[in-house]
Amino acid sequence: MTLAFVVGTGRSGSSAMSRLLREHREILSLNELFASLYGPHAFRSGDISGREFWEILSSPHPQFDGMVKAGIPMPEFLYKPGRFDGVLKAIPAICLMVLPHLTDEVDREYDSLGEVVRGWPRRATSEHYRSLFEWLSARFGGPTVVERSGYSYAWTRQLNGYFPEARFVHLYRNGPDCALSMSRHVGYRCLMLRRKAAQLLGINDFDLSAEHASLLPSNLAGVADHSYSRHTVIDEDIPIFEFGELWSELVIDGVDSISRIDSSRLLHLSYDSLTADPRGKASSLADFLGVSKYAGWLVKAATIFGNSATGQAQSLSALEYGKLYRSCASGMARLRAVEESPSRIGQRRRFATGDSNHSDRS
Repeated sequence: MTLAFVVGTGRSGSSAMSRLLREHREILSLNELFASLYGPHAFRSGDISGREFWEILSSPHPQFDGMVKAGIPMPEFLYKPGRFDGVLKAIPAICLMVLPHLTDEVDREYDSLGEVVRGWPRRATSEHYRSLFEWLSARFGGPTVVERSGYSYAWTRQLNGYFPEARFVHLYRNGPDCALSMSRHVGYRCLMLRRKAAQLLGINDFDLSAEHASLLPSNLAGVADHSYSRHTVIDEDIPIFEFGELWSELVIDGVDSISRIDSSRLLHLSYDSLTADPRGKASSLADFLGVSKYAGWLVKAATIFGNSATGQAQSLSALEYGKLYRSCASGMARLRAVEESPSRIGQRRRFATGDSNHSDRS
């Protein structure tokens, strides 16, 4: 089994990447697995039982559960209400985005998987994940397993530690365009509100809990216990440049994490280059993953990425774009350093980035 992970900030063409990977007959595309499992609890140290591992896979993600109950689900949520309606019965983590990407029989496959996993022996969490990948590969096909989650920089180090043989695709996008996309996405708006609440309290946003609600202003109290208000999440005035600051922070931390990965196991791939040359970049991706470059799949790449728009941020006013561009400057500089580093280009790495020249219109 060949194992790879696509990592990045999210809002960088990563959902489209999962669709492209799913179209390849040699690839098992695991869509948003680690995002679904609520990062802090997905990587447990020490040995755990099969039943404990099943709890990781089946326990609903608290933030996503709150969003569903509030009627503001992310477009990435693929589960069609069946046994679990999301309100009276919370949607198990692996049912939300992973299994629906692979099958229409989500409830049935959930039961089959649970029966198997609960019987697994006590062992390291990483070994449970390997068995999960193997079971899903046997069930749905594809000897090459590629997991892709948005907002996945945060656990790149854990993934590299768990799976030292795995390959990593670093998928990134022009900063202002990516930040603008974040500002329009309900998931990132919830994330930003949680970060604001945590900053007011001087704590990490992962430590924010229901007990903090009474300490927060009314517009932020609900995010502490995931009882989101549609009005607050959708209508709260969050300046776009703050999403640029978030993007830069994620990129700087993320690039630091991926810099620890051996260059032979790392491919940089920009969304802008995918949209400009979808067949060529898909071909480079196939080479990196060790899968075939058959014509039908390259046509799919052109269909998925060929009509994608870039440069949306430049439709903003000059003043607003200038603020956004400056907020992204540190992140863009970090990406340019990666692209231009002599030790990271040339024949020693199959490199598939696009042009990252940016101009400040302000």
